[in-house]
Amino acid sequence: MSEATRSEQPLMACQECDLLQRIPPLPIGGRARCARCGFVLAARPSDPLELPLVLTLTALIVFVVANAMPLMDLCGGWAVREHDDPRRCAADVAGR
Repeated sequence: MSEATRSEQPLMACQECDLLQRIPPLPIGGRARCARCGFVLAARPSDPLELPLVLTLTALIVFVVANAMPLMDLCGGWAVREHDDPRRCAADVAGR
């Protein structure tokens, strides 16, 4: 490895034993481990689209559920009114 390439690699300290090491570019699915204690310093996922896809699907499910449920407004006493339309809810709150 040339000196120029070596100096471009960032130094990383192990969280377990504080050994400073240079981390080379990792292949897909690769892991960099500490030379002293074996702690995983860095990992490159095998499928880079998996996490964004899972987060997008989860957000979509939460979005659908949040928009399907009525908004609730507690009124004086123990009366409860449900609103499906946020504009109606805002008008009711402003009208009080």
